[in-house]
Amino acid sequence: MIHKQGAEYKDSSEIEQAVQEDEAARKKTTPVIVVLGVIAAFVSILLAVYFCMQLIKQSSVPEQPTDSGVGTVVGDDDYWSQFDDPETFSYTDEEKQQLRAWGYTGDEIEKKQSEEVPASELIAQSKKEQEEARATLSNPESPEYQALLNNTWLGPQAITLPAYVEGVTEGPIYYDTPI
Repeated sequence: MIHKQGAEYKDSSEIEQAVQEDEAARKKTTPVIVVLGVIAAFVSILLAVYFCMQLIKQSSVPEQPTDSGVGTVVGDDDYWSQFDDPETFSYTDEEKQQLRAWGYTGDEIEKKQSEEVPASELIAQSKKEQEEARATLSNPESPEYQALLNNTWLGPQAITLPAYVEGVTEGPIYYDTPI
């Protein structure tokens, strides 16, 4: 007999019976909960896989431009030519390459293109400027040649170094420091 604090006492057989009933009820609900949990997990995994496959399909299909109705088929070689405006001045790819070879930057090319300056004029101007620069730098009497020569190892101006005096410290250099 189990004694409880209070006015009434319960027999231990009643308590054992209540424990057995409680365990039986748990055994009935536990498999149902486990089965429902497994089904829910399986459904969520299936949904995740389905949405991932949809994303992969959308990203793998390249979008092609639609036909503008001009009579060309999308993807033809002539397709992009329909967007060219013949009234706008522009350099050909070959002219752009020549301008780059003669020293023009992309910004300069775009600026001159908007000003509608012919590429042949720009190339002729660049040739003239480069010939003048070569002539100036080839003349030993020119100040540009002398400046270039003085800034190389061939013709620097004389450098005077401080004289060595025994035991004298000059700047961060220490002469005759005993170790």
